[in-house]
Amino acid sequence: MEETILNKASELFLAQGFKSVTMDDIATELGISKKTIYQYYASKLELVEKTMLFINSKILHELTCQMSNDLDSITEMLEAHRKIDEVLTINNSASLHQLKKYYPKIAQKVRSLHLPQYLQLIEGNIKKGIEQGLFRSDIDIEFSSRFFFASNIALEDTAFFPEKDFDLIQIHKLHLEYYLRSIATEKGHQKIEELKKDRIKNSN
Repeated sequence: MEETILNKASELFLAQGFKSVTMDDIATELGISKKTIYQYYASKLELVEKTMLFINSKILHELTCQMSNDLDSITEMLEAHRKIDEVLTINNSASLHQLKKYYPKIAQKVRSLHLPQYLQLIEGNIKKGIEQGLFRSDIDIEFSSRFFFASNIALEDTAFFPEKDFDLIQIHKLHLEYYLRSIATEKGHQKIEELKKDRIKNSN
């Protein structure tokens, strides 16, 4: 039951917002009483934190599995990005904005808790790219991985990217391409163009 609650809470929080969704909403969607939810979580605050931990654990699991595949570093990053979209199933920034606005301590706590794992995965990808000749060998790996992670978070700031003007999934795709191009070698740029052509061809 606990995982069922977390799955439904994740779905509703991401679709409608962490502040907007109530415990009653979650109970109604699950067809259970609110009292049942409180048997597992003492408050909405606790449920929000456990849900964020749950979501991040799912993302990290998907990324770890994805990056264990035998792919070149650029394809690996693009596939990892797609996996995150699948987990989050979100196309607007309202829910993440609500999380940071109304539950800033939780957002910071969960981010700090999982930061080392995210950085380890990004650094591993960069090292692989350097070995494959797709990424420049002169880049600062630690800085680049931290910059990529931090700038991803900045995309969720609605002051810079208002929801009415920007599609969150699209700007994350643009961000990933800019990041890859900033560290790619000539060989890496050719790979990026090749993958873009394949994606356009497959979408037609």
